[in-house]
Amino acid sequence: MKKRFLSLLFVVLMLFNVCYAAPVSLNAKDLVNENSRTYIEFSSLKDYGLKTEMKDGAYTVSDGKANLVFKKDTNEFTVNGTKFAMDAKTKVKGNEFLIPLRTLFETLNYNVVYDQKTKGLKLEKNKENTLPVKEDIYTVTKTHKKVASLAPSVTEIIFDLGAESMLVTRTDYCNYPAAAAKITSVGSMLEPSIEKVIAQKPTVVIAETHFKEDVLNQLKKAGMEIIAFNTPNSMEETYASIKTIATIVDKNYEGRALISTMKGKIAQVSLKTKNLNKPSVYIVVGTGEGGEYTHGKDSFMNEILNICGYTNAGQDADGFKYTLEKLIKKNPTYLLTPGWATETVKTGAAYKGLSAVKNGKVVQINEDIFSRASNRVVTEGLKELLKIAHPEVIKDLEF
Repeated sequence: MKKRFLSLLFVVLMLFNVCYAAPVSLNAKDLVNENSRTYIEFSSLKDYGLKTEMKDGAYTVSDGKANLVFKKDTNEFTVNGTKFAMDAKTKVKGNEFLIPLRTLFETLNYNVVYDQKTKGLKLEKNKENTLPVKEDIYTVTKTHKKVASLAPSVTEIIFDLGAESMLVTRTDYCNYPAAAAKITSVGSMLEPSIEKVIAQKPTVVIAETHFKEDVLNQLKKAGMEIIAFNTPNSMEETYASIKTIATIVDKNYEGRALISTMKGKIAQVSLKTKNLNKPSVYIVVGTGEGGEYTHGKDSFMNEILNICGYTNAGQDADGFKYTLEKLIKKNPTYLLTPGWATETVKTGAAYKGLSAVKNGKVVQINEDIFSRASNRVVTEGLKELLKIAHPEVIKDLEF
């Protein structure tokens, strides 16, 4: 009995040590600060328990489970062969190859934090995201290799994770990237063909926002695990969805790389827009006989607009519901419209008194980018918004 107790105690202590390793202080001599970013010298990484190799111009960093490969003077790097783009390029200073600090260690599952005691930076190891994962009433208990996507954002995320070979279905609305067209479509998000989904033999179904519980329940009865996400209300909720999907397809390192690169780009844009004039903007989500709809304060797009140096005129929306009376009273500087609504807004009698219409500041945008909580709202969306009112910011970005 005593032996058994000691064995169990040893296992518990080992798990505790793995999940809650003591913070590691970073040596200031290994770090270089430049243009509001911190880099770490490649040659120092062995001191932090990492394996390194430089061969044929490729700088490989490994923790024994994942290989991160960087090259000179580029913001692109790979994680286990999947390509990602950082907010900053790698650099060479003297004989040292420099890697953006946060992207490297966040991908390896560390937080980089400021230590008040030492007045320096330290690494805190995070607990690994593990199964089962739960979202509302749905739970996934194991990793999967055959995935049915029932939402465009899910399809985009799975491609970004380098797991596109696992996708066996998509919806008619999953139009990005172009390679998604090769995957079997099962119809709409609300009314997918259950027979077509079952025919592709997925082991897990991942849905988001527009789904019907009875459809998902039928697929569950057919033997598939199910998970369904609500529309994220913030970028943090978007990151949480990415993390969960990455765990389901056994791509935790890739998930962390994707999140870290998204956060890095957002941080750089926020830094450059924080002191700029913030014109008001209203995004048309819906208009016409059905009423006015826009992105309110409880939406990831409200956050994206603020990051890009705007004030969201529709932040007082009731969910997505708005009114023409409120819009006229707010009279925003810019009106951003999807293609189908642009002419209606420019020429419709209801909008002719708005300053944006009078001043030629009705701007057509790609509604897919701004309605999907995925990497594209950062990589493409930030620049699309910046070029409208703050084009001078774009030239200083490295992505």
